Amino acid sequence: MVEAIERELFDRVWSLACAADAGVGLAGDDGLRAVLAFHGLTMNGGLSHSCSVGADLAPAAIAALRAYGLIELADVVAEAVALSDDPEQEERVEELDDTYNELLPTDQHLVDAAFTYWRHHRAAFAEPGNSRPLRPRPGSA
Repeated sequence: MVEAIERELFDRVWSLACAADAGVGLAGDDGLRAVLAFHGLTMNGGLSHSCSVGADLAPAAIAALRAYGLIELADVVAEAVALSDDPEQEERVEELDDTYNELLPTDQHLVDAAFTYWRHHRAAFAEPGNSRPLRPRPGSA
């Protein structure tokens, strides 16, 4: 019962991280937002695509993946980012893309890892519906 209630609350945290107009929250919110955006780019265009289009998201996404205990996945992303500008490493980045998909076979693996992290570090996340305002996203004011 408690886990079901926590899952429901975490669903709102997740939804807030997915919202384009959510602003910038606490460190946990920002990390989750970076992971979700980077992962979405990877699922839509592959790891090479996400490394080029989402290069600004990579450091926060890597840090959050490490925090979530997805160390191998974070290492794969970090290596891909380091190699992505080198055309001679294109084949290695493609191998890393395959490894990424093996390490994260379904989105549920990411959901579960983020949920576990959130359960133990709730103070790093803004509570949805909380009176504490989120900071506006840079450039949105």
